[in-house]
Amino acid sequence: MAKNLKRYTLITRRAARLAVLALVLTGILASLNTVPTASAEDFASHDFRFVWDRTDKPVQDGRASRTYLWGPAPFTGAVWEPYEEAPGGKRLVQYFDKSRMEITNPSGNKLSPYYVTNGLIVKEMITGRVQVGDNAFQLRRPAQQGVAGDGDDTSGPTYNALDSVLDAADDEVGILVAGSIDRNGNVRYDVGNYGKRYQVSNAYYEPTTGHNIAGPFWSFLNQSGPVYTGQGSIVNGRLFDPVFYATGLPITEAYWARVKVGGLVKDVLIQAFERRIMTFTPSNSPAFQVEMGNVGRHYYEWRYDGNTPNPQADCAKVPAPVNANLRPGKCVNSGQVISMDIGNFFPNEQIGFWLTDPDGDVVAGTDKTMSIGETGNQYNLQYDTGDLYPGQWYFVFAGESSGRKAIVYFYINYYS
Repeated sequence: MAKNLKRYTLITRRAARLAVLALVLTGILASLNTVPTASAEDFASHDFRFVWDRTDKPVQDGRASRTYLWGPAPFTGAVWEPYEEAPGGKRLVQYFDKSRMEITNPSGNKLSPYYVTNGLIVKEMITGRVQVGDNAFQLRRPAQQGVAGDGDDTSGPTYNALDSVLDAADDEVGILVAGSIDRNGNVRYDVGNYGKRYQVSNAYYEPTTGHNIAGPFWSFLNQSGPVYTGQGSIVNGRLFDPVFYATGLPITEAYWARVKVGGLVKDVLIQAFERRIMTFTPSNSPAFQVEMGNVGRHYYEWRYDGNTPNPQADCAKVPAPVNANLRPGKCVNSGQVISMDIGNFFPNEQIGFWLTDPDGDVVAGTDKTMSIGETGNQYNLQYDTGDLYPGQWYFVFAGESSGRKAIVYFYINYYS
């Protein structure tokens, strides 16, 4: 058997993206910054206030009837998050219900609409990759929160579930949106009769990501309405300029879901963009049928709240290896190489192996069996953990003739 497991074939879509057995990556061990205290705060930057004023002050002042694009107010103070290209390696960030604002280059052109950006936070929650530089990421478990609806909803899809629908789609402009998605990301076209019932069609195809945008969302992104100018006057202008400034590009198709909203389960059309979740609820009043999801709140909770694990306690729960040895130990940081010895198989029997993630899903493994060798043992099988998120993982090596197994459990520490 080869001594380096990276050679063998992955067997699932998530594994194909993670490339956990096909790539050797350096673990990103930079620290997350100290958890900020969430409370109602003033704006951390005049530039943040300017961006918020333009679209959300008219809503707050009663001059416009539409969903907030950011939220009624920031819910954190200034947060300094790690970002490699920012001065001193940290950038100014502030969180709102529906997004966040950030300034990566304070010396940049303040007249550019991208001087203040709002992060690819939906993409991060779906993939579990926290961006800490233009080409640097920290890995963590994808978000388990529902993307829309009440906090106790159990029927609408989670961010993690949307990973299964990221693949590019065909251009279906003019086609009725009939697909529905459940909590686990399963898509069906034979339930609900959504296409005929609501007569919602795709209106635009974005070739960059290969996704259609549903009509209500495309109309919303291209609408004009009351906005504040820098001089404090109200004019009629485009809400989104450039069109994808606030949302980013679409990364899924639009799907119908049954979602609990305000205590009632309703039909809701959901579509994920890089920076936002957009929803269309036919039963809402027309001005509020299209809304922005509370992705700023969701992201903040995912990245900060409840992420105070006890490494010693977590490591103590990791089972001992079965018919195997593990070095340097059963608790490692992402990016460390583990070495495994496996044995107790028949000489020269065929074996296969697979890797199971902390959610209990098999994410990678062999596409064919291999010979264990004439001793029935193999030593110093090396595996780079650089693309694994925190939690307990395990390898299973299974003999085809003997039915015996060698199992190696290991725990990836949370970033500290």
